[in-house]
Amino acid sequence: MRMGIKSSLKMTLQGIRHINKNISVIKSGQKTDYDILQTSHRLEKGLCIREPRKAWGYDKADRLAGLIVKESRKEHPDQMAVQIGKAVLSAYIASKEAAEPEEPKLAALKAKVEAGKILRDCDSRFGGTLLIKKEEVLQDAAAVDHLFNTRHSVRDYDDTPVDPAKLERAVALALRAPSACNRQASQIYVLSGEERAKISGGNSYHADKYLIITGNMRAFHMGELNDWIVSSSIFCGYLSLALHAVGIGSCIFRKDIIKDSEYNDSVRKICRIPEDEQIILEMAIGNYKEEFPVPVSYRKTAKEILHYHD
Repeated sequence: MRMGIKSSLKMTLQGIRHINKNISVIKSGQKTDYDILQTSHRLEKGLCIREPRKAWGYDKADRLAGLIVKESRKEHPDQMAVQIGKAVLSAYIASKEAAEPEEPKLAALKAKVEAGKILRDCDSRFGGTLLIKKEEVLQDAAAVDHLFNTRHSVRDYDDTPVDPAKLERAVALALRAPSACNRQASQIYVLSGEERAKISGGNSYHADKYLIITGNMRAFHMGELNDWIVSSSIFCGYLSLALHAVGIGSCIFRKDIIKDSEYNDSVRKICRIPEDEQIILEMAIGNYKEEFPVPVSYRKTAKEILHYHD
């Protein structure tokens, strides 16, 4: 009983330290590039609403203009974020010019943008809205079923190197995962099987590589505490399917997020992971063997977890 109490107390103290550390990082402020992505996406979402309220979004648009200027003045600005911000701001202004051209707030916003030359070199490909036809998003049901039903967590790989081009293709596909206001806060650090064996004591799966997935805490603000765990986990789920789609096997490992971990500390040091990024998950990857065993992993039925309320 005493050992149980001590263990529980230790975990509680580790949890408190974990939360305090995260709060300390977030208190240093949301990074401007992530703020641009978040604010831009909020405007993009508004542009997709069928009947938006009158004069919506001017406060966000005005803020976005200021953020674009702030980021642009940095020695090494995030050019993607700046381009997204410019494109979304341009699309927002065009929408308002069509819907409410006499609105005084629109005139003030346009004056601010023009005075600061904020939309100079604006590229519409980076933001705004797309008009999608229903027929374009319909999928072959059999192919989708096959993709999902043949993905397994693999623990025995072929002893050949993973094609870097296939890995990059899978990551590009996974980046289509839902991301909190398009902030794309996940990063991937790649360890070879040999490197991983040196710091963890083995590579029993014979994986060619291990992917360390992190979430940038400063992509979020205080009201979104721990949301980077959610976003990075969604990304990792998409990545496992994307890897399977390009012919690469994978197995996801949970990481010790709260508990002290010598392995995480070693990985952080070797991969030079910044302090504002938290290690969320790890993934072993490798090429499929001609035959390999996998757990049955019997799943619940959809009816068992669907709960309808009239």
